[in-house]
Amino acid sequence: MAKKIFKIKDYISGMEWYYTSITACLEDGENPLDVTPRRWSQIVKEKGYPFDHSGCKVDMIFAKTGKDVREDQARIE
Repeated sequence: MAKKIFKIKDYISGMEWYYTSITACLEDGENPLDVTPRRWSQIVKEKGYPFDHSGCKVDMIFAKTGKDVREDQARIE
């Protein structure tokens, strides 16, 4: 199953950070994102991804695992 990756991009510096969980995004003091877990959930319910907050763009992408690729190839053959 593809892994969720949360991408945070700071509009001012252009820096990007990638995380495998919302908790990691929120606990990392290196990125400027300042939002509570509850507010994050509310924004996603209202607008989905991507969304802007605290001068950042927050997006969710999916990364395939090796298992995902092998399963996809098996379906093609």
